[in-house]
Amino acid sequence: MSRLDRRVAARRRAWGHGPMILRFEPLEERQLLAARAALPDLVNSLLSTPSSLYWGNTFDAVGQVKNQGTAPVTQSFNVELFASSTPTIGPTSVPLGMVTIPGGLAAGQSTTYDQTVALPQTPIPGFDATTNQAIYINAWVDPNRVIPESNRNNNYDLGGGLDTTAITITPPQPSLLQGTSFAVSSNTAQWGGPISVTAQVQNNAQGNAPATTASVILTPAGSLPGGPNDLTIGTISVPAIAAWQNVNLQQTFILPSAPPPQFNGVSAYTISMIQDSTYVTNDLYPHLPSQGLGLDQASVTITPGLNTTTAVPALPDLAASTVTVPTQLIAWGQSFQTQTVVQNLGAAAAGPFQVAFVLTGPQGLQTSGLWLGETTVAGLQPGASQTINQMLQLPGLVPAGVSLSSTSVGRIAVIIDPSNLVTEPIKTNNTALSGPLSIYVPGTNGNGTVPTLPAVTVTPTATVTPASPVILRPYAARLAQQRAALRQARAARLAALHQAHPMPLHRAPRKGNSTTQNLVNDLKIFPSKVSKAYHDLLGLKL
Repeated sequence: MSRLDRRVAARRRAWGHGPMILRFEPLEERQLLAARAALPDLVNSLLSTPSSLYWGNTFDAVGQVKNQGTAPVTQSFNVELFASSTPTIGPTSVPLGMVTIPGGLAAGQSTTYDQTVALPQTPIPGFDATTNQAIYINAWVDPNRVIPESNRNNNYDLGGGLDTTAITITPPQPSLLQGTSFAVSSNTAQWGGPISVTAQVQNNAQGNAPATTASVILTPAGSLPGGPNDLTIGTISVPAIAAWQNVNLQQTFILPSAPPPQFNGVSAYTISMIQDSTYVTNDLYPHLPSQGLGLDQASVTITPGLNTTTAVPALPDLAASTVTVPTQLIAWGQSFQTQTVVQNLGAAAAGPFQVAFVLTGPQGLQTSGLWLGETTVAGLQPGASQTINQMLQLPGLVPAGVSLSSTSVGRIAVIIDPSNLVTEPIKTNNTALSGPLSIYVPGTNGNGTVPTLPAVTVTPTATVTPASPVILRPYAARLAQQRAALRQARAARLAALHQAHPMPLHRAPRKGNSTTQNLVNDLKIFPSKVSKAYHDLLGLKL
């Protein structure tokens, strides 16, 4: 009888006459060997982000990586950041960016990182603003598994504050800059001479206004500011203004030595101020002085000066043409490429000038639109042309009061010299329009509207809710004080203990329905518990 047959027969006899002795193969042999070897063990021991943001916002993710193993890390590795709709990293998590940690992290040593990333422009998969307005930022240490470790299961999903933070999705509060006072030092001035303005700007809304730039413009009396007859005589820096607050501004400008050709024969003007000519507080186009005389406008008479000349010099004539946009659908919040051609049809060279891009309705009317951005052209010689390739991004939010369906058609208006800083014989050819641009909101199937900012609260309101009195009997009050003192003392002891003997970080196992499953979890996630697991199940001590 062969050796194999003898073993089979012995097992049959043992099965029939007594307990069968089974031989256990070593479980998780590689894990056991790794636990005994000197290896690094990398964990993300700290992650901090802002508590509230909105889609598209840029922020700093500040974290700390610790090597809680027994060997140093000799080569560099990455920490990847994700945005998730759940506290754990999953298939729908969206990668935000990656930071590289250099090699040389000794055993027991920690290193910090500060990585600038941005939230996606549109909601991530699984996010539902009607049920939960929070998302989670997760850190995954060494996702490419380039560092040999004693335990890889704690490289992510350790929990809140360690490698996961919660961010509440909060729409930004709008700001509203309005002129509340505007005056000139004198109601008469001369071309080539100085003119001083004093202004007060108020942020009349519930959101803080960032720093911006105001433009001071001249318009012939009888014409409305904001047209082709405007002349910008200078700009004023407007500092950041908190909600419901105001600032006072004063500046002196030197008028051009001669009026532009369209101002010949004109002496009565309206001088006005556009509080945000760079569109950092509001995307609605155009920004115009709208409060009236004494608030953001004043009347002034400008006469020829001693050095004023009536001779018309050679002037540039800037013109825009051939605006192309993508033919496929573009989502709100998405970036896209546009192209346009700028020409100088005049007899003189043009210095640096701005080219603005505005989203208009299907008719291309510039009385209402959304400012998408601008670029600077260094200059253009007479008869020359320049092709501009510009990356634009549709906003994920539109200002309150603007109602846009989830599927709509718009056009891109290219506006040369929107602040009217370049003197030209004609201004009507400074604008060109693209063909139709189809825009939609992802995930709405043609239903719904484009998300909007909260409405501006014109006047500040304050709601005071009186606190309910808490009445405790004397013994109950003493008991509450004693319990509070005990909790504080316990927290202090735990903090001191952790500082003296820091515990390794582990990812909590998913508990199974059987002792075997718990054993498997212990073996996979907690190599330090392998001996205890063997002892509990087999009565063996390793």
